Amino acid sequence: MQTANFSAIARKMRDLVSRRRVRIVHPIPRDRWIVKVPQRAGDAATRRKSPKHLGAIDVFAELVSFPELIGHENFELDVVLVDEETVWSYDGRKGWRRRGWVTVERRLLAVRETLRLRHRADYVSMIAAALPDEFRTTDLAGAIARPRWMAQKVAYCLRKGGCIEQVGAQGNAIVYRKFNPSNLQFPALQLPAN
Repeated sequence: MQTANFSAIARKMRDLVSRRRVRIVHPIPRDRWIVKVPQRAGDAATRRKSPKHLGAIDVFAELVSFPELIGHENFELDVVLVDEETVWSYDGRKGWRRRGWVTVERRLLAVRETLRLRHRADYVSMIAAALPDEFRTTDLAGAIARPRWMAQKVAYCLRKGGCIEQVGAQGNAIVYRKFNPSNLQFPALQLPAN
């Protein structure tokens, strides 16, 4: 189970995958409620639903740490979409991004769906239906309903994982082509040296 920061386990993952089968279970909050602990005694806690909704595609934000493991015979990834509650407490010395509020606890409320990613075709199928065979990251951003910076992470992971290839450019935009997931015509996968 890895809740965040794939970068913290990148070296370990490359080593483990070279020797044995590994499955990462990564929960992604589809819906999140934020509970603020009161700052003063006697005040009530507040609870609100976050406007941010994530999906399975958001796993690529973490996969940039080891995209070359996509499709490796010893690697699989379970993306678990969950509902969660995040408890915030005020600490004026920390949490400058949230004006002093810091996360002190995360609570699982419900498991909604699990998506198992084992083969490169599984990753391609996450983007395949909404895109032509050749596309740019702006096309990908529209297809996955995410900003272009996120589409660039997805494209990077899929390219490094051997799921898409760079075939040209249109102005400053790189043009990619999907490998065909139905007949599994993917290039051989090579792990980098540690």
